[in-house]
Amino acid sequence: MKWQKLGPHIREERKAVGSSTSKDRLIGVSNEHGLHSSSRNASADLSRYQRIELYWFAFNPMRVNIGSIGLADCEEKTGITSPDYAVFSCLDTINPFYLLHFLTSEIGLNQINKNCSGAVRKRLYFSGLSNINLPVPPLPEQLSIVRKVAEVNELQKEIERSRVIAAHLLQAVLKEAFAPAPS
Repeated sequence: MKWQKLGPHIREERKAVGSSTSKDRLIGVSNEHGLHSSSRNASADLSRYQRIELYWFAFNPMRVNIGSIGLADCEEKTGITSPDYAVFSCLDTINPFYLLHFLTSEIGLNQINKNCSGAVRKRLYFSGLSNINLPVPPLPEQLSIVRKVAEVNELQKEIERSRVIAAHLLQAVLKEAFAPAPS
């Protein structure tokens, strides 16, 4: 499959909140949780804050190289975010879940690192994001990959649940086996 530049498949979003006070959720981004409701307080001046709408991405340009990027995949992850974050959406040629899986994969993080700029503090600007190379199969194939990743994620969760149950069962067996003899 031919690799392509990401630029033709995404659009930078710059919907400022404006000067009015907003009751929207403040959204943060981390490498552990992606987009999440932030516990920090928004500045009194929201004029430079940006909107994040459903199926849009946001990332911290100074931490995206360690995976600080997220997708607003549900209403709880929409709202407003720091003016320091980059916000973008997918065009109809790329599935946002497919893109998220790519960008957070080892290969995707390598592509991000190749396109960061800065001598001391690495930063990914939208232009660098646009230059990232990735495979862009037809949408049905992208959806198939997304489904396979979801199946593997569910299998990992089931394995972890089984591991916890087995650990508890082992402790119960050992407790019974080594219980003190009645006096």
